[in-house]
Amino acid sequence: MSFDKTIHLPVDADEAFALITQPERLRRWKTVAASVDLRVGGEYRWTIIPGHHAAGTFQEIEPGKRIVFTWGWESGTDLPPGASTVTITLEPVDGGTSLRLVHEGLTPEQSTAHAEGWNHYLGRLVAETLSDSGAGPDEWSAATDRVDAAPEVRIAELAQTTLEAFARRGLDGTIDMGFAKLPATMVASILNLESMVHAWDFAKASGQHLVVSDVVTDYVEGLALVTISGRTVAV
Repeated sequence: MSFDKTIHLPVDADEAFALITQPERLRRWKTVAASVDLRVGGEYRWTIIPGHHAAGTFQEIEPGKRIVFTWGWESGTDLPPGASTVTITLEPVDGGTSLRLVHEGLTPEQSTAHAEGWNHYLGRLVAETLSDSGAGPDEWSAATDRVDAAPEVRIAELAQTTLEAFARRGLDGTIDMGFAKLPATMVASILNLESMVHAWDFAKASGQHLVVSDVVTDYVEGLALVTISGRTVAV
């Protein structure tokens, strides 16, 4: 069984490709958090809603045209990572881009469940491209203005705001931290470092095991060494 749906996006194919592959863009319409190693053989991990993580490996990548990746859930289902395949094809059309998503390798029950999910999120993807305010908060992952929202939601929303602020101002110059003016590159480095360290603190304090990819830990370790030495770095 498979799920097959085509939607129209009023953006060009490169923008559409960014929306379905870049973590900061995915968080606006589909995921609470996302990590993406965008290369053939690279892995991704998307927190769709708190506690539910989709994961897989990229099989084919044609920027602006096509992407194929395996799909599954890390726990709690009979569809583990690698058990099914998602193919997304982008085709320029008048007024934007035609996006076709095909999810193959599903049982009838899985196809029904994933159809509900894909219809919901593809609808949000369209909404993300139609308004300056984007798709807005997703009721499936808890409203972001509720104080009882899951920690993953609150952290992801705060991180998204910070990322967008840096995207607007860039990494030139200094930032007034109150106690001192620091290079913007150093502040961005510290944010990465603090997120990793305090995630480890929380995991230890609550008896949990923090799993982070080698790529991320190596990157943050490099930032830590540069930050401690007081040098600036492009991040």
